Amino acid sequence: MFSDNNVNRLTTIQCLRNTGFGIEIIRNYFELSSENAVELKDRYLIILEHEELLLQKKMILKNNLLLFKILNLNMKKI
Repeated sequence: MFSDNNVNRLTTIQCLRNTGFGIEIIRNYFELSSENAVELKDRYLIILEHEELLLQKKMILKNNLLLFKILNLNMKKI
């Protein structure tokens, strides 16, 4: 039987993987103890850095989609 801690850890791993975290980053994330305030801050910084990366990727995808739509509209005029 899994403890609540095991289930929470597995759920966290799944969430991190679903947002594109690599295995090494996830391992590093869990190596930082949640009991130490400095290490807790480091875990938070990992999340913030990844969020920034995802926001940048989102902007690139959004721009590419817009460009595709513009090009597609221009092709229909030809």
